[in-house]
Amino acid sequence: MAGRDHDTSDQEIIARQWWHLMANDQNAVENFTRFSRWCDEAPGNRDAFDRVSQEYQKKGTFQKTAGHRHRHNRRQPGWLISPRKIFWGALGAAMVGAAAFGALFVMPVPSDWQKLSLPDGSVASLAPGSDYDIAFNDAYRNIHLKHGSIVIAAAKDSRRPMQVITDPATVRVVGTKFAVSIIGDDIETSVQEGVVAVHAANASDGDFTLMPGQRLWVGDDHRAIKTKIPVSNALEIIDGWQSFRNASVADVLDALSRHSGHRFMLSPTYHQTTPINGRFHLTTAAETIAVLRKIASLRLQPVTDHLTLVY
Repeated sequence: MAGRDHDTSDQEIIARQWWHLMANDQNAVENFTRFSRWCDEAPGNRDAFDRVSQEYQKKGTFQKTAGHRHRHNRRQPGWLISPRKIFWGALGAAMVGAAAFGALFVMPVPSDWQKLSLPDGSVASLAPGSDYDIAFNDAYRNIHLKHGSIVIAAAKDSRRPMQVITDPATVRVVGTKFAVSIIGDDIETSVQEGVVAVHAANASDGDFTLMPGQRLWVGDDHRAIKTKIPVSNALEIIDGWQSFRNASVADVLDALSRHSGHRFMLSPTYHQTTPINGRFHLTTAAETIAVLRKIASLRLQPVTDHLTLVY
């Protein structure tokens, strides 16, 4: 028993040394391959690192403030310093993203929707991680959606139609309930109530009219596809459901990370091009990942309770 306690103590000490080493972005990049190997080489190593990481998170050792992070500045443990450069394997080279490793030790981003009451009485709900601008005045009601999803219950105003502007298309309404999602280079628009007009800049036939229970996909491949859906599914993105059409694994993982609160990072060395088609529940990460592993060849490398590397 004493020996086991001693091993556990040593394991935790090494986990803490790894934590402080990996807390520095540059060191994390240089040592990720060895860190990953240490996590797998003995039972309990990964769990010890997770416990240490959570402990420091609770203490607020790493917090995002004004665009930068507070860090402990400690010397590298002597026993971890190699006299030679580490030879990069495929996985190690894939992780050359300092920002990615900087995010290893912060708490997961909130996966809650943001609900906004707009000046005209409309209500907009923005998906986690959405990037947008809102411009309302006496002449127009414009929302520029750059990334993510939005669900809108638009107040009627025939003099000032509301517009959701994206790069592939502009969605124009007078008063209705509808949803717009940006998925990679595609835009998806679904209608629950009222009538929605969509102007697709790149489509050969660029103007479409959507009725309740209709969905339109517009991509950068000059194609637009209109489909019928149950009216009850038109705003399902707000419940975490998202349909994908010929999406990349990166696009699905991006949406999954934002909606589930667990971060999934795809290695740049992942070169599978299997298109992802189907309807996924993004708030249940385990189920979605299980389906993705059947569709595409994925390997997972859990790093902490809140971050998983996919390669």
